[in-house]
Amino acid sequence: MSMLTALMMTLLTMVTFCMIPRIGFDWLRFKEYAKEDDRENLLMLQRQENGWVIRHLVCALFAVALVVAMKTCPNLGQPERLAAVTALYAVISFCFALVESILSQRIFQCAMARMEPIRQHNDE
Repeated sequence: MSMLTALMMTLLTMVTFCMIPRIGFDWLRFKEYAKEDDRENLLMLQRQENGWVIRHLVCALFAVALVVAMKTCPNLGQPERLAAVTALYAVISFCFALVESILSQRIFQCAMARMEPIRQHNDE
């Protein structure tokens, strides 16, 4: 195993073990804000989630570009393990982007549901 492959595996492991608890804590904050009917914090959390979606997508696209470069450039010696680990990182980043996007949508729906009674009250 080369040094680059080991570094990429370390990065993959660290990102995975940091993101899973962070997403869990954001879910708990979402539940707490929804329970308290705190629309401002819900919208702030939703903006943060959208930022994470963009970060995950950028990292995943960069990883896909690296894999394509490794596979198409013959002078790199085609490091198969590094390409496989980088592709796995891209898949996991896409999965994190999907999960963050779903959480962001749930937060937005909850915030808009909290706003509906206010709109109806103002119309009367």
